[in-house]
Amino acid sequence: MDLSDNQLYGDLPLSISKLKQLEFLNLKRNQLTGPIPTTLSQIPNLKTLDLAQNKLIGEIPRLLYWNEVLQYLGLRGNMLTGTLSHDICQLTGLWYFDVRGNNLTGTIPDSIGNCTSFEILDISYNQISGEIPYNIGFLQVATLSLQGNRLFECIRSIQRKKISRNKATRGEDKALVSYDGCWDINRL
Repeated sequence: MDLSDNQLYGDLPLSISKLKQLEFLNLKRNQLTGPIPTTLSQIPNLKTLDLAQNKLIGEIPRLLYWNEVLQYLGLRGNMLTGTLSHDICQLTGLWYFDVRGNNLTGTIPDSIGNCTSFEILDISYNQISGEIPYNIGFLQVATLSLQGNRLFECIRSIQRKKISRNKATRGEDKALVSYDGCWDINRL
């Protein structure tokens, strides 16, 4: 059901969960307010949920993270609060997760590297802070957007690798050294 760009306003009705065969729900760019109903998790075949660019408030319902068929979750440009749930990786079929431009706080869950289905992950322009989990590098995403938050990265170990003589070093022995340290990604 595509009802995007229709100037719809008010809260999402709880009765929307009665649409048991619904697979696609696009309500982006309306004037919807209030919290995201937890009853959306009761739509067993819902694969696409796009509520982007409304005026939704409150937290992302944790029950949404347990929808086994959800593939696309677009929540960009609302006024959502709360944190990213550690249950985010329960969405094993989810390839698109966009919460850009909300008021989410807390840290990026340490389990984020286990979210193997993500292709697009956009958590930019929120109030997320802290260290970027090391295992975020395990993601096989086409797009990863973290900017506009209060994040920093740390190198945890000192490594020294000797590179033997080869064409790249022009016949000289070289050493690569990395060190413990942190930097603010917003200043790079």
